[in-house]
Amino acid sequence: MYLNFGDLGLKVKEELVDDYTTKTANNQKIESMDDIKRFVEQYSDYKRLGGHVTRHVTLMSELSRLVSKKQLLEVSEIEQNIANSSDHSNQLQWVKNAISLGASGPPDPSRKQPCIEHLEQLKLALLYALRYEGHSSNDVSSIRSLLEQKGHSKETISLLDGIIRYAGKQSRSAELFAKTSIISTITNIRKGFAGVENIYTQHKPFLKTVLEQIFANKLKESEYPWAGNTSNQEFQDVIVFVVGGATFEESCLVHEFNKQNVRTRVLLGGTKIHNSASFIEDVLDFYRLAR
Repeated sequence: MYLNFGDLGLKVKEELVDDYTTKTANNQKIESMDDIKRFVEQYSDYKRLGGHVTRHVTLMSELSRLVSKKQLLEVSEIEQNIANSSDHSNQLQWVKNAISLGASGPPDPSRKQPCIEHLEQLKLALLYALRYEGHSSNDVSSIRSLLEQKGHSKETISLLDGIIRYAGKQSRSAELFAKTSIISTITNIRKGFAGVENIYTQHKPFLKTVLEQIFANKLKESEYPWAGNTSNQEFQDVIVFVVGGATFEESCLVHEFNKQNVRTRVLLGGTKIHNSASFIEDVLDFYRLAR
C-alpha cells in the first residue's frame, strides 16, 4: 500500500517474475514493464498462478506509459533538486526549459509525443518561486512570461504570488528547504529497472523533523505550544492532525516511522488528504480571499 511507483515495479519483477524464472530455470532478460507483460503473455503456466498477476502487470504497464508520456521522471528530477539543494542558475534554466518544451494547452488524449503538462509546469514554477523567494537573482518574471506563452490563465499565474502569501518566509516559522549547494553530493537512488526508475527519493516531508524532535523532547515550544508540564516527558503515542490537509507522502512517512520505532506510535489525521492538484486549488482559494 505504501510503496512508491519505482518500488512497486521492482516488487512485481522480483517477487513474481524472478521467482518464476528461478523455478523454471528460465534465463529470459527482463528489464522493463513491457518485458514483464510479454513474459506473462508467453508463459501460460505463470498466468495460471492467478489472474491477479496479469491485472497487476497490466496496471503497472499503463502507469509506466503515463509516467513516460507526461515525462514525470524528468519533472521529479527537477523537483527533487530544487527541494534538496541550492543551485539557482542551473535550476532556473531547468525550470524554464521544462516549461518552454512543455504542452501549450490543457491535457490532450490525442497527443502522441511525450510532453510536460500544464500542472507539472505550474508545480515547477511554484517550487522555484518558493525556494528562491528573495534571492538576488530571482527571475520569477521570466517564468511568469513563459507560463503566459504556454496558455496558462491569469488566475493560475497569479499563484506565483499566492504561494508566497500562503507559504513564504513571512508565513512559516521553519525552513522547508535543504541548504546544501553541491548537487553532485546528492545520492540519486537508481534501482536498475527500466521504465520504473526510483530516482530521487531523497526528499523527506518536514513532518519527519517534527516527529524526531517530539520523541527527542526537543520540539520548540515557541512554535508548538504545550499544555501542562512537559519537561523530560517521554512520549509513546502521538496524534498529528494537519488542519488544511495531510499528504500521501506524509502518510507513507508515518507508516515507515512506526515500523522503525516499535516502542512508539504515531497516528496521522487531517481535514483532507491532498495531492498536488488539490493543494494548488486550496492555495488558489486562499489567495482569492486574501487579495
